[in-house]
Amino acid sequence: MLKDLFRQIAFLGINENDLDNVSHIKIVNTISLMVLTFLIIQLPFIIGFWQYGGSPVLISCALHIVVFIQILRFNWRHHFVSARSLLMCGFVSYIGISSIIWSINLQFHFFFLIGLFVSPFLYRDWETRQYIPNLIIYVACFCGIEAYWQFPRHAFQPNELERFWLTMGTCLLISGAAITASLLVYQNTRRAHVRVTRDKARISHLLQKTLPKPLIKTLLTNFTTNQSSTQLEQHSCSVLFADIQGYTQHCSHSNTQETMQLLNAFYCEFDLISRRNQLQKIKTNGDQYMAVCGIYEKRINPAIQSCQAAKAMLKSFNHLCGELNLNLQIRIGIASGPLTAGCVGLDNMLFDVWGETVNLASRLESNGKASKILVCHTTYLHSRSHIKFESGDKLNLKGLGTLTAYFISDTE
Repeated sequence: MLKDLFRQIAFLGINENDLDNVSHIKIVNTISLMVLTFLIIQLPFIIGFWQYGGSPVLISCALHIVVFIQILRFNWRHHFVSARSLLMCGFVSYIGISSIIWSINLQFHFFFLIGLFVSPFLYRDWETRQYIPNLIIYVACFCGIEAYWQFPRHAFQPNELERFWLTMGTCLLISGAAITASLLVYQNTRRAHVRVTRDKARISHLLQKTLPKPLIKTLLTNFTTNQSSTQLEQHSCSVLFADIQGYTQHCSHSNTQETMQLLNAFYCEFDLISRRNQLQKIKTNGDQYMAVCGIYEKRINPAIQSCQAAKAMLKSFNHLCGELNLNLQIRIGIASGPLTAGCVGLDNMLFDVWGETVNLASRLESNGKASKILVCHTTYLHSRSHIKFESGDKLNLKGLGTLTAYFISDTE
């Protein structure tokens, strides 16, 4: 129970499932929690050794408990910069005041050296203007408090003065070593942050080329929580299938490299057309291309956009075949309606769609004509105001029965 409480406090202001968790927020929370624990534990000692501190020490301790609770509240309310600023001020004031008002030297000011090593983790790589003054303040407070306790209180004696300067020289050397180490940690932290940011951008770019953008964050979050699949959702979309007719025969007369280059040329054009018309490419299966419009992101009319994309694909395909002197043709089928989408499994996950609408689009493509676009009745109803169609035909589709389908007119 205590462990869960500490964890909740350490994650104040942070969504644990958020992929963009910021480490310095956790560090501020953890340091504040540690200091609060120290202050609370110190209360019995203040009372037990009242003669060395008295009421000033008790008042200072109580006030700083309030300050460090306020730091946690700032992070909880997402005032992260204010929380870090108050942490530094509270840390400096508590160590400074406690070192002076106790009648004996408890060596509190050595905590400033710990602060020098923690500081690199509290500031981002672009916050050098905040980090450097922080180092200067810690070193000045450490040396100043040490000088306060070591400076001779009575008449100067040669040996006491020598001991004072020896002690201060040692403090300066320790401070210099601590600053050097802190700067090295800060530089390494900055470089690590740059590498992580660069790698994260590359991974994000790769994922955006592979999956729909709204799905990426959910998918990665599910990985962190060991869930086996993403949440599958129902959508009202338009599904497009395109298949190259005569491609198998063409491949038998070409080598593998030429085949891949040709297929890549066609699919690159189709990808650009899909992107312009806001279609999400789902997959390719040999010489078959599949895309969906309206998935995860609502579109005004997915049917019209899919038809326009299909017409552009047909035109681009014929143009490339003419340039390369290829005897190839393409069939395209489009169906509109609800479907299920998502990723399943743990390894080699692939975004895919399922449902009767997907089956219908596939059947329309396979039952279509070369260099023609065949759409279902629903797609026809949603797009006939912008797209010109030929008269409807009755088709007997395997597993779906007899349906009315429409070819997009070539004369438009």
